[in-house]
Amino acid sequence: MIDPKVNETGVMKGSFFQIYENEDFEVEKILSENERIEGQTIDHPMIYKCIFRNDFFDSNDFQRLEATDCIFENCDFSGCLLAKSMFHRVQFINCKFTGTKLTESYIGNTLFENCKMDYANLSDSKIKASAFESTILTSADFIDCSLTKTVFSSNDLDEASFFNTDLKNIDLSSNTFETIDVRMEHLKNCTLNQLQAVQFARKFLQVKIV
Repeated sequence: MIDPKVNETGVMKGSFFQIYENEDFEVEKILSENERIEGQTIDHPMIYKCIFRNDFFDSNDFQRLEATDCIFENCDFSGCLLAKSMFHRVQFINCKFTGTKLTESYIGNTLFENCKMDYANLSDSKIKASAFESTILTSADFIDCSLTKTVFSSNDLDEASFFNTDLKNIDLSSNTFETIDVRMEHLKNCTLNQLQAVQFARKFLQVKIV
């Protein structure tokens, strides 16, 4: 996974709302802190080499959002519509995505660390060379996703859905869950811990383990 090509020495303090100053809805090389961005609708906003810290995004419709070389720290995207977005070399640290719609998105070289993503919907997305670490993904949807070199480490995946998503070469052993929705054939070459293997044996093989 490649880190974002941005740091505080290369950005100037600014506002997300500078995006309206460009007819193509672009904003670049700003540091936005403690802003409230609410009820905005922008089709295909583009964000490059920016840092957002403690920003509150509420009820925004940012379909086809394009973010490249960006860092988001302690930001709240809960309930936002971010369908068909593209994230490339992005870090989300301590962010909230409760109920956020990220369907049909491309997520590449992107880190979600210590995030809250319960009920987030990432279905029909392509996720490549990215990581979910120490993140709450309870009841999240990864239906019909393509996962390539994707890392799931120390997450809460309880009741997450991976229906029609191949988990080949995915390591779930450090994650916790009582149940996830997945087809047996899509667990081939997936790494599980002993307890998880027992859970799936009971579910798919209908065996009794004593």
